[in-house]
Order: sequence, then C-alpha cells, then structure tokens
Amino acid sequence: MMKFVITVNGARREVEVSPEGGNLLSVKVNGKAYSVKVDSSTQGGARSEMTGSAPAAAFPIGANGAAGVDPLPPAASAQALVTLSEEPLVKQKSIRVVKSPLPGVVSSVEVRPGQRVEKGTLLMYIESMKMLNDIVSPSNGRVAEIMKSSGETVNIGDPLLKLEEDGE
Repeated sequence: MMKFVITVNGARREVEVSPEGGNLLSVKVNGKAYSVKVDSSTQGGARSEMTGSAPAAAFPIGANGAAGVDPLPPAASAQALVTLSEEPLVKQKSIRVVKSPLPGVVSSVEVRPGQRVEKGTLLMYIESMKMLNDIVSPSNGRVAEIMKSSGETVNIGDPLLKLEEDGE
C-alpha cells in the first residue's frame, strides 16, 4: 500500500493506493473506498476509471506525477489539478479520556497540562480504602486537560484527565 497527500483545488486529501490484481487498484480517499481500473492504452499516459460510492471519474495521469481530474462524462465538467506530494501523511492526534478505575479521593496530581507523557507514566494517585492507587498513562502523548484535582471525590468511570495521544 502507498499513502499520499494530494491537493485537489486547494483542498488536501489523504489517499491510500493498493493493487487488487491485474489492472485494478483499491483507492481510499479520506476513508472512502473506490475500485480503480487502469487503462494504459490511452494517448498521453495511463488513464484510470474510478467507481465507488461517488460518481465515476477518469484520471489521465502524466509522466510528471500530475493528474488532470475529469469526472465522466468529460463534456460535463471543468478540469481540476491534482498534485501528488512526497510529504508523509500528517499523523492524526486523538483525545483519550482517562477514567477512574475505582471510587475514592484524588490524593495528588503528578502531571500538568501540556506535559508530555509516555505509556506507564504516573498521572495521579487515588486513595481508596486507605490505599494509594497509581493512575498511569495508557499511551504516549500530551496531557490536554486535567479534570479532577487533589481532594476531589471520584467514582468508577469518572473522567480524570484528557490525554492527546500520539498518532500511530
């Protein structure tokens, strides 16, 4: 599978391309899947026809990596420029809410907003039944928001903090 970031009429799109066999490709554009049939017999380079949940489209592909996009039928549309770039996909960050696994009282908070943490980093202590319980980071990331402070009572499932996870 190959991943690209493309720009169509100034809008950035994430594209994944995988061979399906023969002259067929599987193409995902921003998560929508398409089956692409490549026909290299057309004049001026390869031409592909795309089908999927959107209307079919044809892409005449030039030798310089640029592709003119012309939705079918050709007479009904204007040309748009698609530029493939070599830059890697931007890794998406997701917010994970760390929840209390037990009832108790927040004894201390060991991190601050904006702090980078690794999986297993101590985030806070919760006192329950006269015992201190470690609450650790479930993944690598950055503390986005602390939702409970020292002295606050928590129940099972209460949100403790938000962690902005590093993209995988």
